[in-house]
Amino acid sequence: MQPEGAGPVFIVGCERSGTTLLRLMLNAHPALAIPGETWYLPELEEERERIRGEGAADWRERILAVITAKNTFPELGVPREEIAAALAGVDVADGGAVLSCAHRAFAAREGKPRWGDKTPGYVRRLPLLARRFPGASVIHVVRDGRDVALSLLDKPFGPKTVVDAAVHWKARVEEGEREGPRLFGARYREVRYEDLVAGPEERLRSLCTWLGLGFDAAMLRYHERAGSYLREEHHWHGKTRTPVAGDRSGRWKGEMAAGDQVWFQRIAGRTLARHGYEPTPHRSAAVSLRWAVRGMRLGAAGSWLRAKIGARRLLRAAGVPLPEGARRARR
Repeated sequence: MQPEGAGPVFIVGCERSGTTLLRLMLNAHPALAIPGETWYLPELEEERERIRGEGAADWRERILAVITAKNTFPELGVPREEIAAALAGVDVADGGAVLSCAHRAFAAREGKPRWGDKTPGYVRRLPLLARRFPGASVIHVVRDGRDVALSLLDKPFGPKTVVDAAVHWKARVEEGEREGPRLFGARYREVRYEDLVAGPEERLRSLCTWLGLGFDAAMLRYHERAGSYLREEHHWHGKTRTPVAGDRSGRWKGEMAAGDQVWFQRIAGRTLARHGYEPTPHRSAAVSLRWAVRGMRLGAAGSWLRAKIGARRLLRAAGVPLPEGARRARR
């Protein structure tokens, strides 16, 4: 179903799920401009509310200060003075116009009529997006959590253990699938990373129809200009500078330790299944608990009991039942 109007487009999801790839593809469309990650919208909304309460005359400078102070500012690809121009004539009471000033400046710079945003973490801020941008469309990119975990573990951000990655991925995906349909209805859509890389033209044509855009083959050549929109130091985006390939799908089968696979399945197996991902091989509850304990990586001699207790707490927090056999788990 095609949403009414031509509102902004938000790309959200768990980190390392393919949101950058989709952003580059859609940004290559001649009618849609999507800058780098923002992350500041919740903070900007709080500052805007304070300004309204104080009646501050210098409010535009304060808004600009919030945006330019963020370490993501260089990723926006638009200078401060052009953002200031986008704020001119805007009333501070117009939350959508204030929050989108950098996006609109980027779209003007690109010569495009419609703007979007790609900030994965906004999957946790869907109520704010719905409140300030009631005509927006939201694309939730979902990727097999086990591949996401492998990708996160060697990055300078995010979870550092499979235990944390499983809980993190499960929470982010479930936030999107719970809040997206409720807040945006037909203007919310989930896209699996694996489907996108396996058939990019088919998926992009479907998204364009849904967004009210005509398909443009330039989206398939996104990689030709990817370097213009990515920071050199973000080496983890290296594969987005080349044509799309599906060789990063299913990495977990050959690269994730068997015990870690069990752990991920115990934590997020139901979420994996809802999105069509195959389960990892079944292991007993006792074996699962043993691997969970080892996954705590406490390491020191004599830490087995503490690790076991900690693993049980994590399992319960993730909603994973502990059958009777797990109580008898031993090293």
